[in-house]
Amino acid sequence: MKEGIYINPFTNPTLEECATILYPPSYLSLEKALNNHNVLPQACYTMTFVTTRNDYNTSIREVAIEYNHIPQELFFGYSFDRFTNSYIASPEKAYVDWLYVRGIKDKIGEYQLLSMPDEMELIELDVNKIEQIIKDIKNIEIASDVNMLYSKVRKELWHKFSQ
Repeated sequence: MKEGIYINPFTNPTLEECATILYPPSYLSLEKALNNHNVLPQACYTMTFVTTRNDYNTSIREVAIEYNHIPQELFFGYSFDRFTNSYIASPEKAYVDWLYVRGIKDKIGEYQLLSMPDEMELIELDVNKIEQIIKDIKNIEIASDVNMLYSKVRKELWHKFSQ
């Protein structure tokens, strides 16, 4: 895979397993995890992970792998998936990670999202779990930022679907 890390030729590790070994600590999140949880039905051609390390892009077996930095205070809400032999965010945590990573703060402190797929099936997410994840963020500034993005998205969606 890379210098000092080799794949056992007698096993066939999953891409997810290879990716988490290649750049630890990391777990599958964002668009790919939302796709795996049927929240984002469109195909994902990039495997998206979050990590407490710097952003990093690579490929494994010709599949693009994207690692996105998140603060240590956001590095929770994932579990071990025996099917892929790797760690994956819960659907709600993948959504919160997506809000954080894909959200940006402009010069006057207003938030906007870089990209929000219209196909996202947010009805599949448990609002109470999302709100609890936001409450569990230990850093008050990060929690406030994520909550502001979440509130904005909820307001925009309510306006979109109420018309």
